Amino acid sequence: MSLLAIPLISSIAALVMVFWLRSWVKNAPPGNERMQELSGYVQQGARAFLKREYTYVGSFLVIVFLLISAVGVLKPETGLNYQTGLAFLAGALASMLAGYSGMSIATLANCRTTEAARDKGLNHALAVAVSGGAVMGLSVVGIALLGLVIIYMVFKDPEIVNGYAMGASLVALFARV
Repeated sequence: MSLLAIPLISSIAALVMVFWLRSWVKNAPPGNERMQELSGYVQQGARAFLKREYTYVGSFLVIVFLLISAVGVLKPETGLNYQTGLAFLAGALASMLAGYSGMSIATLANCRTTEAARDKGLNHALAVAVSGGAVMGLSVVGIALLGLVIIYMVFKDPEIVNGYAMGASLVALFARV
């Protein structure tokens, strides 16, 4: 068995859990009409925010990609090249996808957690809330690990993985600010 099989299987297992937990949270009762209306506004605002943020971050990512590729051409001894730049973009996209997944489930779980607390008690509300949080955590793990495996399988160079990590970290940094 290849050493890549373990992280590949682990990432797929994490993503399967993401889809299962997301489905479970989505099937929880969403509350009354007013709760659903407010939740819709929050979801709409969150999507608009991410769209705007990712537009600005995307422009910056293209510039960094071009710089990494240019440095690789002008100074090959640095170890940078267009492959590092592509891995950088892949890491950034993976981080953006994880961020979108987290924002999506967080806004989806809000009213469902409130409704669960109101209707079925705190234990059920905690289960809904923790499941929503687990979707975000497992999304990060599953997407990041799958991306690492793919980058390594495509380029067969562990140094290229640094570009992937830098792209993912840069987007995560922007998402925090």
